[in-house]
Amino acid sequence: MLIGFLKPVILLPGYDFSMDELSYILKHELIHLRRKDLWYKRLVFIATAIHWFNPVVYAMAKAIASQCEISCDAEVVKKADIGTRQRYSEIIIGIIKNQSRTQTAFSTNFYGGEKGMKKRIFSIMDTSQKKAAIVVLCLVLAATLGTGVVASATSLPPVHESYATYVLSSGEDP
Repeated sequence: MLIGFLKPVILLPGYDFSMDELSYILKHELIHLRRKDLWYKRLVFIATAIHWFNPVVYAMAKAIASQCEISCDAEVVKKADIGTRQRYSEIIIGIIKNQSRTQTAFSTNFYGGEKGMKKRIFSIMDTSQKKAAIVVLCLVLAATLGTGVVASATSLPPVHESYATYVLSSGEDP
């Protein structure tokens, strides 16, 4: 697991990893470090603390943690063949069998529950092109444009009734 904000450290269990296993583990954790995932987890933690009463925030936090791991896995096996993907999946499963289930809010580690692990393994083994990012980008763009149109339409100054009556009765061009 990766832990620490100012001086991040990768903690490994007291298990004798092969060089192959160690290279995948370190690559995965270094991707977390490069992407500053611990800082994102910190923001999610703060949002959860502020909105402790809202169950949607807890669901969001769980989804973010899951997607964070899936994203790192995708980067590790990017452009890899099916054999490499299978080996990486086996390494993850082997680590989970031998590791503690403890996890802190400000760390990254491999375990995400049985359902989360199935999702991760299916994602790792999926070699099809991912087009979800394009769909999400289009939705965000459409929402932004829609919000801008609505905001500009509602921010027009109101026409005073007396002015409108004067213009209509006098026949003048406003």
